[in-house]
Parts: sequence; structure tokens; C-alpha cells
Amino acid sequence: MTNKDILEQYTAVLAECRILEKELSSLRDKGLEYVTDAVSGCPDYPPYGVRSVQIGGMAQKPSVKKRIDQLESQIEKQYKRALFWRNKAEDIISSVQTARGRLVLRYKYIEDLEWDEVADKLNDKSTMDSVRMYAKRILENL
Repeated sequence: MTNKDILEQYTAVLAECRILEKELSSLRDKGLEYVTDAVSGCPDYPPYGVRSVQIGGMAQKPSVKKRIDQLESQIEKQYKRALFWRNKAEDIISSVQTARGRLVLRYKYIEDLEWDEVADKLNDKSTMDSVRMYAKRILENL
């Protein structure tokens, strides 16, 4: 696996996390239903006697709750993967000799910016193509 592949793997795993979180967010509002139940209790004061009280509220349908739990588990695993790939990406970026080179790679692969956004952030009249080619040369020389 090349250095570029490692850097791209990190951004891909983060994209997967965002997709899973979006699905989870949409599920949280679905499958709600009003449920009721009864509980029994005895007051602390006389006349002592068991009384039944009706309670109610909104609850997730079991099938939706199960899917939410699955998604939460998948998201947790994905974030662990993302941390693994981020550490590898940070190692690659830290090995670059120039500060500008590290910035370019960080903006592109850690912050997941487009090449034109990277050029804008550098504030040095760089063009999208010049920044892209600069990053390509950096990665070839690592």
C-alpha cells in the first residue's frame, strides 16, 4: 500500500462514518409508537394499599431499536478504524521535510478539503493544479 493509499484510506473511512451517522440520525425519529403500561405502588402514608397507576410514553419499535444498536456498534468500529488510519496518515505527514508540504497534505487528507480549497487556505497565490502537482511530487519522494 502506497503512502497516498494510506492517506486516502483515512478519508474514505471517515466518509463511511458520516454515511452511517446519517442513517442513524434518520432512524432515531422513525419507528416511534405510543405505549402504555401499569405500575403498582403503595403510598408511604395511611391508608396503605396497593394502587395501580397508568403510565405512557413514546418508545422505539423493537426492530428499529435493534437496527439503531447495530449502527451504533458499526460506527464505533469505524471510528476505531479511522483512528488507526489517522495515526498512519499523521506518521506520513510528519515525515515530510517542509512545513508547506505538511500543510498541503494535512488540508487534503486529514481535513478532506478539495484541491481548490487547499490552494485558497495556503494564501500564496497557488492554483488548484499547482498544489495538486506539489502534493503528488511530495508523495513520490517519500
